[in-house]
Amino acid sequence: MTSSTAGARRSQRRAKPSALAVALALVSAASLGSLTACAPAGLRVDSSVVVSSPTSSAPTAPTAPAAGGPTSTSTPTPSFASIRSINPRAVVLADKGVPVELREAITSKCLGCLIDTPVYGDITGDGAEEILLPIYDGAHLAGTVVYTMTAQGPQRIFAHYGHEGWVEIVDSDLVLTRRMYAADDPKCCATGPDEISHYGWQNGKLVLTYRAGGGVGFTPYEPKDRVIV
Repeated sequence: MTSSTAGARRSQRRAKPSALAVALALVSAASLGSLTACAPAGLRVDSSVVVSSPTSSAPTAPTAPAAGGPTSTSTPTPSFASIRSINPRAVVLADKGVPVELREAITSKCLGCLIDTPVYGDITGDGAEEILLPIYDGAHLAGTVVYTMTAQGPQRIFAHYGHEGWVEIVDSDLVLTRRMYAADDPKCCATGPDEISHYGWQNGKLVLTYRAGGGVGFTPYEPKDRVIV
């Protein structure tokens, strides 16, 4: 046997493992391709990790709390109509509990006799607004009426009649400020300290919770000044 013939046979024997390796590589590639093709949508096949792409899950229906478990402490908003839907003038005129002086003011023909811009705020703490209606009898504020909305319709919870006094909503309190006069004070120039009264919602009604100012010898300007709650 010549050396060239022996070398050729050894070369052929070495080539056989290379062919087997190529075949195995092709099988591995095919298997990987099959795995990739069979992977579910939203998945990426990687040599080291499988990562799921983010998807939005369908909302589930809320479940009732277990018996004895914690319950929500938030106050539900009433389902009846908003207080903003009322006709302020019609409501005040139909309410015979409103001081007659205020009802007469908005039915008179005088210039400036009207219900001014309403003020809204939650006084009762139920998440719904109340309406505060300032009423003028000409150039001066004559009083204020406050309503809340109920399932039966608007309900008056406060009324004040009296000149040189005004009502505001402060931190869910209704605050009435009245200028206080000595007996001989002119309307322009009250010499007494303002009387400030806070009304808060308790047990289904407004009650006086705080008062400051005023003093002995001083009274509101209007002799018929009064509060109705």
